[in-house]
Amino acid sequence: MSCYSHFERAAGNPNSLLEIILQRIPLQTRKVLGKADLKATDLLDLPSIPFKCMHRLVYIDVATELREEQIHREKKFDKSSRLYKEAKSLVNAEEASKVSLYVGSSIRKGGSWKRIQEHYAAANNPESSGNMHYREISKSNVVTNFRVLGVWKNTYINDSHVGQDTGKWITLVAEALMVVYLGIYTEQNAVTSRA
Repeated sequence: MSCYSHFERAAGNPNSLLEIILQRIPLQTRKVLGKADLKATDLLDLPSIPFKCMHRLVYIDVATELREEQIHREKKFDKSSRLYKEAKSLVNAEEASKVSLYVGSSIRKGGSWKRIQEHYAAANNPESSGNMHYREISKSNVVTNFRVLGVWKNTYINDSHVGQDTGKWITLVAEALMVVYLGIYTEQNAVTSRA
């Protein structure tokens, strides 16, 4: 189906837009998000983001605040001496003293894994500043937990795409809908992020 067909369907019927988005949300994600008594820690049951994911994503970071003894640090993605924080394998997420949620998306030509690496770098940089998400995840006792909310084909994945990419808007709309659905954007968050 062409991107123009997506526009026609969405413009003619808002339910079509929802259908277009739901088609790209993994079954496991739908099951978790459909829970009647959904808690922030339930979001850790969402699918993990594959290493070097080349597709467009809507993702969530379920950032958990733990005790220092529940965290280990190890070298990860690059050859630098940077150590990355992770929860120890037997840590129960229910023990987190605080859980913060951040929904994001990536529509990069080079794949979403580069965006996720930027988040990991910020999380493991004690001097991260800027947005509210980076200030939270750069704390020494907060670990990131990136999970998949939706996956869309990256039309640039094999360098054969020529022309305007009109399909990327679906990813951005899905991100906004997830923020609203999960209740993440509140006036308190807006005020905090401006402070």
